Amino acid sequence: MENLIKFVSNEQMDNLISPCAFRPLKVNYIYDPEKANKYCIQDIEHTLNMFDHSIKADFIPIRDLFSNNSQDELQSVIANLTKTYNDIYADFTGTSVGAVLNAFGYITAKGIKSFSVDIMKDEVIQLAGFSSGEKLSYVTPHFNVKQIISAHGASAMRSGRPTPLFKYFPILKKLSVIILGDLDVWKKQGKFLQKAQAHYSEGLHVECDTSLNIGSERVYLDDHFLYSLYEAGALDYANIKNKRASFKFHDNFIKDCLCDIGIWAEVITYITALQSGFFDDVQMSVKIDWDGEREDIKFGSAFNEIDNICVKGYIPLFISCKTSEPSIEAINELYLYANHFGGAGAKCAIVTLGDMKSKQVYFSGIDKRAHDLGISLIDYADIRDGFLAKKLQEAIGNRLL
Repeated sequence: MENLIKFVSNEQMDNLISPCAFRPLKVNYIYDPEKANKYCIQDIEHTLNMFDHSIKADFIPIRDLFSNNSQDELQSVIANLTKTYNDIYADFTGTSVGAVLNAFGYITAKGIKSFSVDIMKDEVIQLAGFSSGEKLSYVTPHFNVKQIISAHGASAMRSGRPTPLFKYFPILKKLSVIILGDLDVWKKQGKFLQKAQAHYSEGLHVECDTSLNIGSERVYLDDHFLYSLYEAGALDYANIKNKRASFKFHDNFIKDCLCDIGIWAEVITYITALQSGFFDDVQMSVKIDWDGEREDIKFGSAFNEIDNICVKGYIPLFISCKTSEPSIEAINELYLYANHFGGAGAKCAIVTLGDMKSKQVYFSGIDKRAHDLGISLIDYADIRDGFLAKKLQEAIGNRLL
């Protein structure tokens, strides 16, 4: 395929799937300037260039594109394209019914081959102009997180929390086993480590009493827990004698992880998704600028942070990680962000260290709300029993499996 006619729809990922699946030399985007503003065009062009610099794009404005008033102009544009290019296809993926009715008949009469991609089944539907037995060669396009976010007018700026390097995976996986082994112990010991590091440390070294006041609560250091951290490689040394504790964090990254109770659902999900080998891209603590590279001088930039985003093909999975059971508000918020930054095809999952099944949260309004919005709920029992990777894959759905 050398040249492609593409009608700009409201869903910007639809405008990128076909060009990136068929890799034409040039895409001729036809758009209505009143419905697709200059930022929409910039976002499509920017993301297409990020995906493949060899694909050239031209944007042709037609006012009232899909009304009867524009038929003559539309036909003139298509006629000129057929004169300019010998090999040309028309893509109706994601195009409105009005667009199909207005353009399809004329395109068919001109002998232009037309098709649409069924995004639900991830396959091409050949509409008209193809000879018997002729098939388009279609390859599922594989986008990364940055490209998908950019396609929807935003930008993935950076990680809010440091993303673990591969060298830390062995230690983090051992720590995950310790933490998941008894969450109640971890929550108390995590508080102790936070207080000890904040008030009784010198660099990475900590020396303090084995019992500390944290607000109105008195928290005691668990000997077994401390020595298990040492055995996992998170501490360079650990010693408890005469109700005094002395230990040294392995380095600043490990110290930050141990002193941040809320990070562990995020870290466990990131490592599991990455090492599953299923996803094309996995990012943690993705900080997103709503208007991308466009700065709003009057109001400044609006940011949000998504705990994990995974991508399979062109389907993004937005993941919110919680230490305890999620709220209805958290479920609604995740759904909003996924649809805004990932489009209508985006999937959502909530990973929580809360034991929702045993507490029968699955039979509450939380479960119903998540089910209604198509959000997968993954809880402590799923993680403990080794089903996290499987559940994350299932959350994508059957389209690209």
